[in-house]
Amino acid sequence: MARVRCPACEAELEVDAEDLGSQVACGACGAPFEARPAAPRGDADDRPRRRDRDESDWEEDEDDRPRRRRRRVRAADVEDARAAVAGPALGLILTGWIGAVLCLLGGAALAVWGYSNLEAKDPKLRDDAPGMLAAGVASAVLGTPYCVLMAVGGHRMKRLTGTGWAFTAAILGIATVVLCGPCVPITWAGVGCGIWAIVAVNKPEVRDVIAANRRADRDDEDEDR
Repeated sequence: MARVRCPACEAELEVDAEDLGSQVACGACGAPFEARPAAPRGDADDRPRRRDRDESDWEEDEDDRPRRRRRRVRAADVEDARAAVAGPALGLILTGWIGAVLCLLGGAALAVWGYSNLEAKDPKLRDDAPGMLAAGVASAVLGTPYCVLMAVGGHRMKRLTGTGWAFTAAILGIATVVLCGPCVPITWAGVGCGIWAIVAVNKPEVRDVIAANRRADRDDEDEDR
């Protein structure tokens, strides 16, 4: 008699010596396997295997690994998440687009004023002209895309499509107090909406819905491929 081990359930069985190398059925689970001497416990080759549909030998089951359970997102969760981000997202959108218009038009007007006074007769106007010109160009060239990015982040936050965009828009809103100063009209709107947005995005229902939307987008991309 020879001792063999079933690769499916690891039960140890006894078979006739002449049956070694032949196909036998496991007396414990009924799975067919090729009878061969049982390897010592802990051998790297002695692991549960599964039969492939198209092949006659056994392959390691690499898919049989524990998976993290994902929290199911219900319709009520989606509605709660939308309600949580609606206010701060709208605030960032309005602040961003209004700020973009102010930066573009105000910067252009300031640049034109500075350029027109580069050779002014009044020494004070002539001295201030280069600074005004530089400030106007910086406002139009840098401030406009800055505010547009804030608005786009607000739109993405409203659609619950990514925490990265939401946090970016929120940080840009808060940073306006440093970049623009406390006297610019959009500064305090940006700061308030930015803090509000960070609080909203950190709510569990919002994070769960955003994560579910991200997984759905990845699945759609895989199907397109």
